[in-house]
Amino acid sequence: TNSFVVTTSQMKEKIVNYSDDDDIASLNKFVDNGFIVEDDDDELNDYLNSVLRHRFDTTSYMVGINPTIDCNLNCWYCYEKHIPSKASKEIIENTLKHIAVQYEKQRFSHLTFAFFGGEPLLYVDVIERVISRIKQMSKEKGFSVSYGFTTNATLIDEKLLSILEYENVTFQITLDGNQKNHNRVRKLKSDGSGTYRMILDAISLILTKLPGASVRVRINVSIKNVDGLNDIVDDISQIPNNQ
Repeated sequence: TNSFVVTTSQMKEKIVNYSDDDDIASLNKFVDNGFIVEDDDDELNDYLNSVLRHRFDTTSYMVGINPTIDCNLNCWYCYEKHIPSKASKEIIENTLKHIAVQYEKQRFSHLTFAFFGGEPLLYVDVIERVISRIKQMSKEKGFSVSYGFTTNATLIDEKLLSILEYENVTFQITLDGNQKNHNRVRKLKSDGSGTYRMILDAISLILTKLPGASVRVRINVSIKNVDGLNDIVDDISQIPNNQ
């Protein structure tokens, strides 16, 4: 449902031990956000059907590119080798040719294009070149486009957002707990400084410059940071233009 609800241990006990004698109104927010469903709802079947619909949907197509597998952070758990690299012109051209060929096969009406890494925003010139070419292709062939960025958000600036001003954009940004916990893990490679506040500022800038953009905050949860999760909700709620 892409929803979350902040609750208490008392409310958790009420949900776990719910009976017909309890006041259902107090649980409305859990019902409205899809956490509590009717007994005869088959959630597993609904999920499997949605997966199948997505898998065999010919009206949309998704493809992506890694502008680099390098990164400006040094998170201890990262599986990437962070080798200095940049997507070559050949890789970019082959990716664009693949989209064109797939369109002739599938005639999709919507393209989702993902930028991943490494940290994709290390090379904004690659992003700008790709978007420019896809925009031209989409106009010629008549399909719509949305872009997704999986990013640490530390390099988001007004130049990037000006490139994306008229695009359908989603950002997935990760936090590793509240400010204290996050800054122990997600540090700049250059000087070892924490990035929590940089990320919140970047989210604020996105919502200011691209009010139609979607920002998805992913949180890595562990036994070491779970107690501070409410701090994140409080901090995000203070962001101007919060959506």
